[in-house]
Amino acid sequence: MLADYDRVYLKLREPVKKGDQLAVYRIARPIEHPVTGAPFGYAVEIVGGIQVVDTSPTVATGRSAQSYRPIERGDYVGPWPENFAARIAPVPNNTEAMGYVVDTAGDGLSMAGEHHIVYIDKGRNQGVQRGNRFDVLDRGDRLTREVDGLPNEPIGELMVLDVQDNASTAIVTYTTRELAVGDKVEMRAN
Repeated sequence: MLADYDRVYLKLREPVKKGDQLAVYRIARPIEHPVTGAPFGYAVEIVGGIQVVDTSPTVATGRSAQSYRPIERGDYVGPWPENFAARIAPVPNNTEAMGYVVDTAGDGLSMAGEHHIVYIDKGRNQGVQRGNRFDVLDRGDRLTREVDGLPNEPIGELMVLDVQDNASTAIVTYTTRELAVGDKVEMRAN
């Protein structure tokens, strides 16, 4: 396990330069779509950062610049995410999309509340942008949810922090109850 300022050796698929900042990733778990059951992707967490201090034809030498969790042999290294710590302002929704919460961030959390991170199954290919807002919808309460004819009503709000092709990371900005994997989300054009 590595901590801040420890020396690390990196076997890379792509060349790096002295001074490059890299992120250390770990695959936390596979994700299945809560409605279809199909494989959806992987929950990946950033466990730290490395600064490249030297390179050679076969290996790069780095220094652990920060660690959020212990960095271990076998963790993946890649580019530092764009806009990792940038402030995000709300952006008007230019399109409409319906989807689902497919996972929650954290160590085995199955529920999420305000200020928690969730992942949804809509992304760039569906017109989602950083700063867009989604409503979280529910019908009835936990005991009457399956009763036919009850309307979907907003019970929370998400703001998109990061967008991939077919998925997005969002923060829960408001909720009246805990959110769960499988909750419906809706983005309405404004």
